[in-house]
Amino acid sequence: GVYKVEMNSPKLEYSELGKLQEVVRALRRAGAVVNEREEVFLYYASSDTRMHVAVTTLDRLKDYVFQTPSDPGRSVECVAQRCDLIRGNLELLKSEEK
Repeated sequence: GVYKVEMNSPKLEYSELGKLQEVVRALRRAGAVVNEREEVFLYYASSDTRMHVAVTTLDRLKDYVFQTPSDPGRSVECVAQRCDLIRGNLELLKSEEK
């Protein structure tokens, strides 16, 4: 098939290009559809008789791709990483309440 992909992304470092290409390929394989409001619809099957759709936005996808830290690969390190993210998010929420 023929695919046309256009994605407006933040400025990238050359080293980040591979990550962007990986995301575009994964979205294309998953049959992602983007509408004029930049909502992304990912259709997937959980069995032979069940079809589902996940909905997000291009902004959320870009945030996930470029802001989510890499998986450290070990459970203990993953837990520590998540705890750091939670602490940071709690601090952000507290500062926004003021």
